[in-house]
Amino acid sequence: MKIKLVKLKSDNYPLLTEMMDEWSKEEKKKQNPYSIFKNDYKNKELYLNELEVKEDHSFLVEDSTFFLSADDRVFLGAVNIRHRLNEQLFNKGGHIGYGIRPSYRGLGFGKIQLELALKEASRLNLNRVLLCCDENNEFSRKIIVSCGGIRDFDYVENEKVTQRYWIEL
Repeated sequence: MKIKLVKLKSDNYPLLTEMMDEWSKEEKKKQNPYSIFKNDYKNKELYLNELEVKEDHSFLVEDSTFFLSADDRVFLGAVNIRHRLNEQLFNKGGHIGYGIRPSYRGLGFGKIQLELALKEASRLNLNRVLLCCDENNEFSRKIIVSCGGIRDFDYVENEKVTQRYWIEL
């Protein structure tokens, strides 16, 4: 099986809709990464045009979004790389947000996706990246640590704890 990160294009858009249909049914409240849920994926033109932030505005910063593809036949997950940090991202968002679609979790794809995302972050001339996860997200914490994450201070807001990890590239 050939696993790689790909950009969303018109020709692989059906793979996105298949993944998003599954993801949306499984998780009504928490949908990560935010970048792939911020727009209506059923509106192809809007989704393709608005997936990535092309310039900083409001609370969003310029970013790049990739999809974890298996043999160019299925999207296993998605990863979003922010090109810089603002205050909100420094506290509880980080440079990289990622997620694996529900039917492919627990199979090692999260680590593969993060490793590939770290290579992309390096291509963006980032020397180190911040990754964040909720204190109760054991799976994400293990993936981050296995990829070299070093824990920094926790960010606490309204009794919710966000663990923060730095990875040197």
